[in-house]
Amino acid sequence: MTKLIQSYSKRFSHFWVSVFREYLQQNCLTKASSLALTSLFALVPLLMVSISILSMLPAFKSIQGDFQQFILHNMLPSSGEAVNEYLKLFMKNRAGLPITAVVVLFFISIMMMRSLEKVLNDIWQVKKERPLSQAFLLYWAVLSLGPLLVGASLGLSSYLLSWHWLNDGFSQLISFLQVLPFIFNLIAFTFIYQVVPYTRVKFKHALLGGLMMAIVFDLAKKVFAWYALNLPTYEMLYGTLAIIPLFILWIAISWQLFLLGAIVVRMLSVPPALRVKQKTPQFSLAIDVLRLLHIKQKSKCAIDKEACAKELSHVDLKLLDAVLSALVKFQYISITQEQKYVLSCDLSQEKLNDFYQNMHSFLSLKDDRNKALNSLRKTIYQQMDKPLIDFISAC
Repeated sequence: MTKLIQSYSKRFSHFWVSVFREYLQQNCLTKASSLALTSLFALVPLLMVSISILSMLPAFKSIQGDFQQFILHNMLPSSGEAVNEYLKLFMKNRAGLPITAVVVLFFISIMMMRSLEKVLNDIWQVKKERPLSQAFLLYWAVLSLGPLLVGASLGLSSYLLSWHWLNDGFSQLISFLQVLPFIFNLIAFTFIYQVVPYTRVKFKHALLGGLMMAIVFDLAKKVFAWYALNLPTYEMLYGTLAIIPLFILWIAISWQLFLLGAIVVRMLSVPPALRVKQKTPQFSLAIDVLRLLHIKQKSKCAIDKEACAKELSHVDLKLLDAVLSALVKFQYISITQEQKYVLSCDLSQEKLNDFYQNMHSFLSLKDDRNKALNSLRKTIYQQMDKPLIDFISAC
């Protein structure tokens, strides 16, 4: 029993070490700052688009106050009347917006979603971009269904909580309705982690990441609210303008937590053995990848990056990504629509000399097989003019 606990404790600690190492290596602090800056420009358009969509619901007027409280509770804890007045102003001015202004606001919201997708694709190391038609449908779904879900949950909560006989007899149901915002956050985070990256993300991994983020985000709101109320440093410095730096700080913290959740989801898909960084020589790895795809070609099947890393045990995923990019660049392999890799050349027709020079121009070659090739090139360079498949078979 003790050994089992120690084993799980070791795996748990190794997992979080790999998460924070990946968080720093992915430069998530800078990415979060970039998203925070983009959010400052896109926040008002996003709110306007959300309010415009919600206003199409007949019952929106009855839940307008609840919607404002939802925004205040999630955007900036303990923000007080300052942000509340701005929200009232937004809702008042929304009706007077011309159609061109609505289109511009929607376009800005789309650009915000595009920036988010790019950051998540970087975390998942996805190089291929989602086609514009698919991207537009996804962004439209997020921008339209998100506000509708919020409105539906708030409307249901208000409707049921208004039934006094429910308040008296169904306390458990009331408690459930009070955590609907938390459940909505869970659904939203899970949806984004699974759908926005242009690669396959397992639902259970996205759900675990979404659950962690919903809990952490809720705790962070409480801690931030306590800080803003009990340590009024910003209020002493900025006076009535204190809401501005506090708001910027909260947006930055929110994005950092969000990207940490994305890293957790990403690392959950990585087998434990592959979370340990191994310095596999790049040229050797390029040869091993070609050999693996040559074998897969015989059985007429493709392989994705995660499966490739699993087949080539203890491979650094960033190193593998660099090698795959080099092989794609020089058209030795190609990427299918399912984001899988296949051999795209006849290895018996490709020359070892050409392959070596291509890899040498793209990668840093520092392994034994490369040293042997360097020596061979200096002495009998012409002997490298042989089929690449011969070298792969001999290694």
